[in-house]
Amino acid sequence: MKNLEMWMRAGLFLGLGLVVPACNYGNNYYNGPYSVAWYVDPVGGTDAPGFGSPGFPFRTIRFALLQALSGDTIFLATGTYSASTETFPILLKPGVTVIGDPASSGATTSIVDGGNYTISGGSQAGSMINAGVVMASGSSLSGVKISVSGVGAVFDGANASLTNCTLTGCGVSGVQVFQSASPTLASNIITQSGGAGVVTFDTSAPILRQNSISSNATDGVLANDSSIPNLGDPLSPGANTLQSNTQEGLANNTAASAIPAAGNTWNSSVQGADTQGHYAAGAANPALVGTNYSMTNSPAASIQF
Repeated sequence: MKNLEMWMRAGLFLGLGLVVPACNYGNNYYNGPYSVAWYVDPVGGTDAPGFGSPGFPFRTIRFALLQALSGDTIFLATGTYSASTETFPILLKPGVTVIGDPASSGATTSIVDGGNYTISGGSQAGSMINAGVVMASGSSLSGVKISVSGVGAVFDGANASLTNCTLTGCGVSGVQVFQSASPTLASNIITQSGGAGVVTFDTSAPILRQNSISSNATDGVLANDSSIPNLGDPLSPGANTLQSNTQEGLANNTAASAIPAAGNTWNSSVQGADTQGHYAAGAANPALVGTNYSMTNSPAASIQF
């Protein structure tokens, strides 16, 4: 199988070489028999065999994903990716990386529509949600702005990576995590969601680092079931900012989970936070409802600052 894939990739490379100018090869276009970089431009691209290079990009993420295999990277040009060309939700493939404009947290590269997706397992199995992007195992999404009527990014049991993205104005949530997924959410801006910024279910345990989670209509982060989102511990401080959410920065709605949340910036001078919004390591966390955190389901639940 490995040899077959190598020959198929070699043939693809040679075929593409017939239409790709030599000057484009130095731009991470072809990285060996198992790794190809594909390029997408929603304005100037064409969805056709033989395209997908920097000089001759595809038009849609959907078509690029049809070509991509695990280990490949898809680069997105500046523009808006909408239902006028794309099929939603965008279902990433295992092991495939999609990169827009990480330097601007996706300010120039927007996904603005969603589609119906049915949760495959766990406490929410069979539930249908509207989603912009559904992550796959080992996939990565970076440098994209997502604004949809439902959930911006969904992790349905998938261990994947969401970095340097902006999820803004999503009607339901910026991110939802299901089943036993333990994805990494790092350096994202999650704001102005119609509900909570990040919602976790089942036994999921996402790792949140250096995110700005603010101005969401309910909570910044809402943990349900037996989920344990990791917002930071003494060995790896979270460096997340959870401020100006209408209800809680972190709501522990689990039955008994101890949620680590060390090293973050919260609303200052609330529930023991200092004037910069920080908690002392190991500070007590009584089950109070305020504007930084709450335990809403069970007295056994806790938050570890």
